[in-house]
This record gives sequence, structure tokens and C-alpha cells, in this order.
Amino acid sequence: AARGVGMLARLPLCAQRGQVLRPTHRLLSYPGPVAADLKREEQSSRNVETGSEDKTPKKKFSEVQKERREQAQRTVLIHCPSKISEKKFLKYLSQHGPISNHFFYESFGLYAVVEFCQKESVTSLQNVTRTPSMDTEAAIPFKSRFFNVKMKNPSNQTSEQPCIQCSNHTPPSSKKLSELLCYAESLVMQKV
Repeated sequence: AARGVGMLARLPLCAQRGQVLRPTHRLLSYPGPVAADLKREEQSSRNVETGSEDKTPKKKFSEVQKERREQAQRTVLIHCPSKISEKKFLKYLSQHGPISNHFFYESFGLYAVVEFCQKESVTSLQNVTRTPSMDTEAAIPFKSRFFNVKMKNPSNQTSEQPCIQCSNHTPPSSKKLSELLCYAESLVMQKV
């Protein structure tokens, strides 16, 4: 009898009350509210019954996870000087390989997130960087995908370049964040 009580205590409360939890499968490749996802699941189950097939390919979570991991391996984070020419910066980085995507943001300095098309581009960039000297900076014992860029001639750079457009990624206050999450009617509205 004691063994049964211990097992019961480990179950979620809804299972103890006799409710059955039904798993909800939400596909990561389809943004949208949960209601739309459930509607899509209902339609796909009807299509199976009638013999028609859904034309959109569904990815498993493990496949999406693998794609994101590969994307992360091709991506670097670079701390940039505040007065840097975006065009020259991207031209320099493209010497190491084609750039798939990039954006700049400000958070205690100017940063660039750069995604290359190939992993070898990141390795090439790592090979031409120098390890910080022990006199002025702490050395990192491994090759990181975080870089710190310094201009060779800062006086030449400031007069000729336009300002870099940064993505606005300022976080909301804790109070505002909890209000946004509580009053959102769907997952999509939580993202806005």
C-alpha cells in the first residue's frame, strides 16, 4: 500500500484526479497561434481518413534542432568599434567566405551577428585572429566564435562612413514582460 501511495505522489495533480493528459504537437516550422496548429492537426487527421495528403512537409523537432545547431556553427558574434563602416566590415569578412545573413545590435557596445554559408569560413576567420596577450587581456584557452574588432586607423574611418542601422533589441521591464505574457491570447501574441 505504501508503494502505491509513493507512486501516486509523483504523478501530476491532473493525473491524480483522473484527467488524462493529451500531448499537443506543435510544429516549429509553422508560426501561428495554437488554435491554428490544432485546426491544422484536425485537418491532417481528416485527410488521412479521406486519403488526401497535406502538401506541406512537416519537420521533426530533431531535424529543426539539427538545422539550428549547424546554423550556430556557421555563426560568429563580433564586438565592433562604434565608428565602423558596415560596407568595409562585411567586405573584410567576405574574404573568409560568403555571408548568408548578418545584423548589428547595441547592448553595452556595438555587436554584429554574422552567419556564413560554410563552417570553413568560421575556421578561416579564427585562423587569422590573434590570441589576447597576457599583459592586457585574459587569454581564452580555446578558439571562440566571439571576436573583438579594433580599427587600425580610427581617424580615417570616422569621417567617411554612414551610421550603422542597429536592430532594436531593448528588453522590456520585468513588469511589462509579465503583463505582455499574461494578457496574450496566443503564442504569436506573446512574441509581439
